[in-house]
Amino acid sequence: MQRFKDQNMEDYIELLRNFEIKKRAVDTTKASKLAITVPVTFFERVQDITGKSMKDIMQTSGYGKQVSYMCVFD
Repeated sequence: MQRFKDQNMEDYIELLRNFEIKKRAVDTTKASKLAITVPVTFFERVQDITGKSMKDIMQTSGYGKQVSYMCVFD
C-alpha cells in the first residue's frame, strides 16, 4: 500500500475517499452487496509487487467465496 501511495498519490486519495464514503453508508444490521471503485493503478501495482493478478489473490484469500471482482471501464 505504501508503494501505491508513493507512486500514485491521486489514485490513493481517490481509493481512500471511495472507501470512506462506502464505510459510512453501509447498514450493519442487514446483509447486502457492496461495490467499491478501485483505481486501475492499484491492480497494476498489486501485479507488479506480487506477480499475481488481484482476481487470483482475492479468490485464494480467506474471503474468496464472499468477494467478487468485476472490471468496468467508464
